[in-house]
Amino acid sequence: MALSRVNLSVDHEVWEEFKALVPVRQKSKIVTDLLRDEVEKRKRQKRLEALAQDFKKAAKDRQRLREAADWDDSDIEGWPE
Repeated sequence: MALSRVNLSVDHEVWEEFKALVPVRQKSKIVTDLLRDEVEKRKRQKRLEALAQDFKKAAKDRQRLREAADWDDSDIEGWPE
């Protein structure tokens, strides 16, 4: 894994508590894990927003809705009453 050295600004009180609680050799790993979680969360949110937009667009597509309606009867066909 390639590493990147970065310069970040962090609230002083938060950093002081972080330094007091986390051993020296574990700070980078913890920050990396937290950033990875946040990046994954944001990527997931972005995908959900795109999916929601696609659903809205599909709901307005009259041709697609007509074609889907043609299959309505087959959904219940053959099911016991």
